[in-house]
Amino acid sequence: MKNTYVNSLLLWMYTRKKAIAIFLILIMILSVALGVGLSHQSEVMRTAKAQMAYESQMALLESEQARTEDIENHLNTFLSSIEQENYTAALEAINYVIEEDTSVSDYYLKRAGTYVLMENYDLAMKDFYQCLDMNPKQPDVYALIGQIYMEKEDYAKAIEAFGHAIDLSENQPEVYYNKAICHMLTGTYDEAAACLRKVIQSDCDDTLKADAQTALDTLINEGIVH
Repeated sequence: MKNTYVNSLLLWMYTRKKAIAIFLILIMILSVALGVGLSHQSEVMRTAKAQMAYESQMALLESEQARTEDIENHLNTFLSSIEQENYTAALEAINYVIEEDTSVSDYYLKRAGTYVLMENYDLAMKDFYQCLDMNPKQPDVYALIGQIYMEKEDYAKAIEAFGHAIDLSENQPEVYYNKAICHMLTGTYDEAAACLRKVIQSDCDDTLKADAQTALDTLINEGIVH
């Protein structure tokens, strides 16, 4: 009987949970990254200015300026392609940018987001982990990795990724909610209840809070947790 109630509850939670956070992907992609790239290029220019004579310095500055403008143009193409939902063109543009400059983690993040929009989760994961290698303190990236593992039904790895996200930023009710689902799917109901309580205690969307309360009440009423 317990399995019947748990399965029904999980089905209810799944039908109401948000899919991979497309809105978060779009925020990450459309938060224009030109400043990151341009500041990087400016540093190159400043270094060149300090090290080279005026004549060669001017030639280098002109070359770097042309390169900067080229990257900027491709980033603009990338952003406009995303807005038009032309993900193939967006991918071509961001691939070009990464080939020109491999040192900016935000470029990999934008390509990962593009792969998610194209539902190519394996390639998205590679870029997400590349971002974390370059900057490990990114809770949103861990949260998205966790959601991809959920889609792959690898709930243990999803729980681990959600845990990293929470370690970096505890105020993430949606992460706790998704982590609760994973715990239920792996039969760790006490941990699921703990996550649901975190959602209920948080300052989150009323709908999400109500869903968490309904799920927790069901677990308690059926004697699955106390």
